[in-house]
Amino acid sequence: MMKKKILLSVILTVSFLACLYPQVPDSDVLFTVAGEKVTVGEFKYMYLKNSRQMQGEKPDPADYLDLYINFKLKVHEARAEGYDTIPAFKRELAGYRKQLAKPYMVNPHVMDSLMQEAYDHMKNEVNAHHILVRVSPDGDTTEAWNKIMEVRKKLIDGVPFEKMARAVSDDPSAKTNGGNLGFFTAFQLVYPFEKAAYSLPPGEISMPVRTRYGYHLIRVDTVMPNPGEVEVAHIMVAVPRNASEKAREAAKQKIYQIYDSLQKGADFTKLAQSVSDDYNTARNGGKLPWFGPGRMIPEFADVAFSLKNIGDYSEPVKTPYGWHIIKLLGRKPLGTYEEMKPELKKKLSSSDRLKVAQNIHLQYLKKRYHAVADTGWLDQMVEKATLENGKIFIPLTREDKSRIVLWFEDQKVPFGEFYTYLRKLQFGKDKETASLIRSRFEAFAAKKLTEYEDAHLEEEYPEFASIMKEYREGMLMFNIMDKKVWSRTVKDTVGLKQYYEEHKNNYLTPEKMVLTHYVLTDPAKQKKVVKEIRKKGRKAVPADRLLEKYNRGGKNILTAGADTIEKKKGTLADTLAWKKGAVRVIRHKGVLDIYKVAALLPPQPQPLDQIRGVVTSDYQDYLEKKWVRELRKKYPVVVNRAVFAKLEKELK
Repeated sequence: MMKKKILLSVILTVSFLACLYPQVPDSDVLFTVAGEKVTVGEFKYMYLKNSRQMQGEKPDPADYLDLYINFKLKVHEARAEGYDTIPAFKRELAGYRKQLAKPYMVNPHVMDSLMQEAYDHMKNEVNAHHILVRVSPDGDTTEAWNKIMEVRKKLIDGVPFEKMARAVSDDPSAKTNGGNLGFFTAFQLVYPFEKAAYSLPPGEISMPVRTRYGYHLIRVDTVMPNPGEVEVAHIMVAVPRNASEKAREAAKQKIYQIYDSLQKGADFTKLAQSVSDDYNTARNGGKLPWFGPGRMIPEFADVAFSLKNIGDYSEPVKTPYGWHIIKLLGRKPLGTYEEMKPELKKKLSSSDRLKVAQNIHLQYLKKRYHAVADTGWLDQMVEKATLENGKIFIPLTREDKSRIVLWFEDQKVPFGEFYTYLRKLQFGKDKETASLIRSRFEAFAAKKLTEYEDAHLEEEYPEFASIMKEYREGMLMFNIMDKKVWSRTVKDTVGLKQYYEEHKNNYLTPEKMVLTHYVLTDPAKQKKVVKEIRKKGRKAVPADRLLEKYNRGGKNILTAGADTIEKKKGTLADTLAWKKGAVRVIRHKGVLDIYKVAALLPPQPQPLDQIRGVVTSDYQDYLEKKWVRELRKKYPVVVNRAVFAKLEKELK
């Protein structure tokens, strides 16, 4: 009962506060620049985004409003001067849009499923053999299929896999490794191959697996838990592939000498820096980036992962590159799915898995846009087609070109448009014309559907529209700022110099003092020496005469030098009287440091060449403020103060 009362109290309190500070509707207009409206929603989105970037330190809403108005003024001026019509601007913005649109043009559930599958694969590493029979992209697959099935039959009948791989595989490396791929995990091989390997029981020979390279037969040998990642350092003695036997033996002796030094207590890092032939890592003590299964050649990786304790190092290890001694610096297990999700998403977006997601999304688009193709009439056109010098040719009438061959949403696509697309493509000789045209029509239809979806992303996804608006306006602001302020200060040397002359008293040197610094090594003479040093005016004794006086007879008990120091807290200057002729004596282990203020130097303007960077920055700030004042006079700015007052309470 008590809990219910507390909960009710909390709800009533929150409701009461909500009544005091009702949320301002996002659609309300906060301000206008030259009649262009900026809503509460847009301002609040940018304000909160900026707050997150400042790690929770919220800017003052009134200050941010002023900054955002200035931003909008610059963007408006950039549009007025046609910056958004410049071809370079359009190309750059289109490139950004293409990247930003990718996540919106695939089904997020499919992406999640593919990421989860990739993570499940990453839990294990697989060692497998394969045999490849190549298939050209547009070629007939029958011959390759028959060949791979014949090879499979021989393997089933007992012919050793390695022997068959060396004899028939189109993978060049099979001649030396017998088709052995070593250990791999997700994203390290083409997706269809990876998927087949992870679904295959160890020892079993797969049916042919089609990838972009051709047909593969796969035999999985070992499946092991993913050991995670290791960080190692190594010392390397390189052995070139064409090295003589004498050179190979010398390299072996050198690595064992290094190993012997380590055994006797030599520092691994220092040895790596001085003797390792891997010059890219030697300066860092031989340290390599973290790596997991399949990232390094097996000879190196197997030893690296076999080291058990941090700090352990291996005996000399031979690889195709030479000899190595490997030291374990760190080890970490495979992260959780949530921890690895950003990395998985990034890898998926640049892998052939994305094609799977895109194909599924294409089927969705066909249903969503009610796409219909006139395949019957397309077949009639195929019958007329010929392949001439690598180009498809179809004799067409005007009616043929205008015949609608594809419908979706409000779009009607004539055959002539597809034929123009088709004529731009180049094909090899002896290709089957009918299958070429049909496959290219599928690609053409997919292109039209995705282009239509792409063109309407802003309408369908408000958040995408907001991001694009942010990018567009950010680029406009950057470009006009570069012209009006940043680049101008680099070129306008006259203006910069004039600004410096008008403001050079803002760039004064600190106040300084010139010291004569005596060092006396005979404390018994302190009273007498200090008395003479303190003399002022006409009675002041020059340093050279003092040295001559106290260093007679081969003695060297007094030395002198000159120092110029700045007036700065926490330094020697802070302990001295800031007065010409002042003296300070400091005793340190039987030696006296005697300082006499010889002169005081007042602050002076620093030369422009020495502070050009600081002055340039200030000049840029000056030009920007001056320009913003001009823009505020040029374009009317109207702020709805009543709306802002409510919004300010909400944001605070």
